[in-house]
Amino acid sequence: MLSLPKKRSFHERTFTENVSSRGLRAITKRLWQPGAELLVTFAGEGIQRQASVAYCQRLKRKRFAVGLKLLMRVWEAQV
Repeated sequence: MLSLPKKRSFHERTFTENVSSRGLRAITKRLWQPGAELLVTFAGEGIQRQASVAYCQRLKRKRFAVGLKLLMRVWEAQV
């Protein structure tokens, strides 16, 4: 799920691709600007991480692929 850190009222469930310890690619309904800061919540894991938008690519059917760089690796905070 993606949300805006300063606007807790905005949440969007997304489909993720290519997840790694440093980032991910998510399919979203919204156009995101590079550099925008988001909060990523990993469903089922109970893990939240801040991320910044690396790129946003327009897809078919009013969808976008957004590349997100995690500001802290997923496992770093679990140690």
